[in-house]
Amino acid sequence: MSFITFINNTVRKLDGADIGFIKLSVFAIAFLIAKYYPQVLSLDWYWYVGVAVLAAIRPFYRAYIK
Repeated sequence: MSFITFINNTVRKLDGADIGFIKLSVFAIAFLIAKYYPQVLSLDWYWYVGVAVLAAIRPFYRAYIK
């Protein structure tokens, strides 16, 4: 079994609540990183928007266009 097959089989077992908890944990880790590295929070707002747009391109493409 390849790693990708293993991950796909594991993710299929998750429900909406599990995905929500994963999002919450990523959110908390992001705040932890921001607490220990305050330089990250000193960036201008457009850097955050740029990263968000770049991160959303592939999922948007796979979900709605492909």
